[in-house]
Amino acid sequence: WVQSNGDYRQQIVPEQDFGEGFVIPGTTLDTTQFDSYDLVIGWSYDSRNRALFADRGMRHSLSLSYALPFSDVQYATANYDYLQFVPIIGSWTMAFAAEVGYSQELGDTTAPPPYRNFFAGGPDTVRGFRESRLGPKDSFGNPYGGNLKVTARAELLIPTPEKWRASARASIFFDIGNVLVSFDFAPFYSDIAAKSEASGRASVEGVLEPVKQAYENGRIGRQEFVSRSIQLLGYQGTEAEFQSAWENIFTLNPPMEQVVKTLSGQVPLFLLSNTNDLHREFLFRQFAVFGLFRGGVYSDEAQVSKPDLEIFRITRDQFDLNPDRTLFVDDLRPNVEAAREAGFQVFKYSISEHAAFEDWLKAKAIRSLWEKSL
Repeated sequence: WVQSNGDYRQQIVPEQDFGEGFVIPGTTLDTTQFDSYDLVIGWSYDSRNRALFADRGMRHSLSLSYALPFSDVQYATANYDYLQFVPIIGSWTMAFAAEVGYSQELGDTTAPPPYRNFFAGGPDTVRGFRESRLGPKDSFGNPYGGNLKVTARAELLIPTPEKWRASARASIFFDIGNVLVSFDFAPFYSDIAAKSEASGRASVEGVLEPVKQAYENGRIGRQEFVSRSIQLLGYQGTEAEFQSAWENIFTLNPPMEQVVKTLSGQVPLFLLSNTNDLHREFLFRQFAVFGLFRGGVYSDEAQVSKPDLEIFRITRDQFDLNPDRTLFVDDLRPNVEAAREAGFQVFKYSISEHAAFEDWLKAKAIRSLWEKSL
């Protein structure tokens, strides 16, 4: 898809030597760049008795997206979600859910963009399959999704037994990017490219990616990251201007902020993220919600990144966790799958489908803790 759509080009990334035997070999990246202008229409109906852990009512949602004709790639998508809760007796509830999604390429576009594909498998769609593993796979066994998704499920929601409520110590670990906040590097790349010898976003991204990875894995520190980036790019601005552009890529996710506020004081909350000290310090200064977390494990400090299993072992040992009673929320499938392999309870989160996260929490062992706060 990358080679056949948009402005395809190959980016040569030179070898990066960070000293002490840490060398990132040179490579060639296949990249494409395109502009897409989407018209999005949505409709929803919600009669649930509460947004979190509802036990009666229903929700319907329909969304339509269309890439306008002057876009570089053209496609259309449609998605319908249905969810209904039916009380049976006492706190016992039946939940019914269904989802239909379809995407279609238009014009000269060869297929819908990969980020518009649909995935199935896991507790939110088809139980018995690993998260997003049901469907087409490439030659390496990695799922790449498809343009049609049809799923349905029926679940019996059982209240947590009283004798387990007092002994269950539930904890939740949140990823940061595209969970608590959304982020967009495009303004950063554009701003840096305008003041650099490197031209265009793809060129800046290709040069910076190895340095960024070394920084987020704790191989180099803040000052070396900034100075090395400026040197490699031929950046003409100041270090302060580079740092400001690097930091200003985040936007708060209000629905998740409200979830965190609701849970705060009821369930221990922590962070587990691939990040760096510049971004972390900015987020804690800028968004008060980060002050509600009791601590965290960060890739630059642990010197290992998700989805490496080692960072989950570090997290378990550092906070003396029982992984089976620990929920990990992340937006990337490889990270979610690694956490599940490490024994954690997991949820693959999508900002555009936030309501699904709130509904899913109802079935977990922390339900009683939520109900105390409602």
